[in-house]
Amino acid sequence: MPTPDNISIPENFSTLASIHEISLYSGLEFCGSWRSLKKFLISFYMDIPVKSSEIEDAYHSNNISLFTIKVHSIKTCAAIIGLSELSEKAALLEKAGDRNDINFINNNIRSFVAFYQSYTNILSDFIEFNTHQTNLPTISENELNDARSALAEIASVQDYDGVEMILDTLQEYKLSTYQNEIINKIYYNLKKLAWDEVINLTTYL
Repeated sequence: MPTPDNISIPENFSTLASIHEISLYSGLEFCGSWRSLKKFLISFYMDIPVKSSEIEDAYHSNNISLFTIKVHSIKTCAAIIGLSELSEKAALLEKAGDRNDINFINNNIRSFVAFYQSYTNILSDFIEFNTHQTNLPTISENELNDARSALAEIASVQDYDGVEMILDTLQEYKLSTYQNEIINKIYYNLKKLAWDEVINLTTYL
């Protein structure tokens, strides 16, 4: 679904505007704001290597129940960010898992994983632009120390919204490639509610 002409696309989404695999309009409708859509897209991108391995491991171990759960997760995530074709392919595999249709899974698993992994390249320019912006203010050492301490303290009481708010604020500053990678890893572990890892990662900011 193309983005309607009356929707103004922010500069940081311009690299995705002409990519047919992505409907920015659908993603915006699901996520409610460009900021939320950006966060979901970055999270989706970060998940690709891990979830690909999880799907393949479940398939090769003949754990169809787990396999079905994993492709359901991709189906949902893809729908939220406007990746309708990926969502539809995942839905077909999910239905095959529900009815234990091993032949369908055998015939489609490789092409599905390859298609899923292709989004690493599709989203690479968007990720590069959104994690290496140069027109942002520089964060001071004191501000960074305060954010690091606050993250550790709030994560220790498992305050999901509080951690997310601080991470969102940090992304309004110009950070190094390494710091952006750490923030993305914190987001990833926050989604999994892996609080010990979130706390550990804050020390590397």
